[in-house]
Amino acid sequence: TRQTEDKITFVSCSEMDDKYKSPSENLISNKITKGWLKGVQQAIAQVTENKLYYDENTLRSFISGLSMSRLSILQGISGTGKTSLPKAFAKAIGGNFGIVEVQSGWKDRQDLIGYYNTFEKKYYEGKFLKLLYMAGTRKYCEKPFFIILDEMNLSHPEHYFADMLSIMEETNPEKQFLTISDKVKDTPKLMFDLEEGGIGLKVPQNVWFIGTANH
Repeated sequence: TRQTEDKITFVSCSEMDDKYKSPSENLISNKITKGWLKGVQQAIAQVTENKLYYDENTLRSFISGLSMSRLSILQGISGTGKTSLPKAFAKAIGGNFGIVEVQSGWKDRQDLIGYYNTFEKKYYEGKFLKLLYMAGTRKYCEKPFFIILDEMNLSHPEHYFADMLSIMEETNPEKQFLTISDKVKDTPKLMFDLEEGGIGLKVPQNVWFIGTANH
């Protein structure tokens, strides 16, 4: 029988092991053919409620940024579609996305990924950690997954996002993992014991991080 919820350390991540254990039926072709960008432009208008339109140069710049780095920053005045663009693009290509609302006052990694309560023997998973875990499940791992850090500049990214910045500088995908907590008795399937101690989670290769910044 399954452990009761109060005995599971990572409640949400463990639930995803069952919820998203089946692969997605509709996989995305990795071929970019002539006219592909125009098709994406038209698809965005179809999948968005307000029928958004982004000119081809904007889409080219966005896609070029994705090819250069796992982290992109979209900056501009409020209401220019910084958050809407990655959401619409993900929908248009059949990918997935999740939004993390950055809060003012975030100071370290715990504000982003969560923390382990030793008294309750439970890990309070942050939204970012849940999305990162979801992206690696069998249902989502074959599709592009965008984690949008909304209003990223409300707090200093070099503080709360420092671990992720270091991970993205690592060229070996096998070494791109996030240390989550000290060792615990039960861990979700995608987490693993680290040689130096603790629990780790690999950063899925299908994930891109999109930060938005108002000015």
